[in-house]
Amino acid sequence: MLIDDCVPYSEDFDNLRDICINLSPYITAARYPVDIDITEYDMKQAIKDATQILEFTKAKLKELGYEYSHQSS
Repeated sequence: MLIDDCVPYSEDFDNLRDICINLSPYITAARYPVDIDITEYDMKQAIKDATQILEFTKAKLKELGYEYSHQSS
C-alpha cells in the first residue's frame, strides 16, 4: 500500500492506515471490472476519509518543507 511508502518519511502516516484499508476496495473496483455495492453512506464516508488523508498529507508536506500545489488539467 502507498501508506507503507509514506511511513519512512514520518511515522505519523501510520495513523492513517485504517482509513487507507477502508478505501482500498474502491481503487480495486476502479482498476478491475467488479461489481461493488456502494450506499450513500459509503460514498459520504469515503469522501470524508479521502479528505482527511489529503488534509493530513498537505499539512505533513508543509511541515517537512514542501509546498503542495494542486494543478488541474
